[in-house]
Amino acid sequence: MFRRTIVARIGPFSLFMKESKGLAALQGLSVPQRGAKLGELYRSLSKAEAAALKDRAAAIPSAPRRARKPRIPAARPPSPYNLFVKKNMPLYEGRVADRMKVIAELWKTQQNKKKK
Repeated sequence: MFRRTIVARIGPFSLFMKESKGLAALQGLSVPQRGAKLGELYRSLSKAEAAALKDRAAAIPSAPRRARKPRIPAARPPSPYNLFVKKNMPLYEGRVADRMKVIAELWKTQQNKKKK
């Protein structure tokens, strides 16, 4: 299927916000008040100023695409207990829970023998 690619370009209002960050009219205002004031200033621009702002915003290139690293699943090596269970599981019959109990006891006895 087709993939939709979203190109994140900067718009004229975003460019206006960046350029008017240090205006004296915006100093000391809270965030909501600053947003309202910026909206008023943007709407009060003349057609020529708005067109120039739109052209400058279109001239700014979009952010470069980041190359994705291929995902490599973290595969741990099996522990000695895992290998022991895998080797001994076919030797016993019955429910898995019962077989695991027998294999766990066998593992404990082997570990105790190794410690001594």
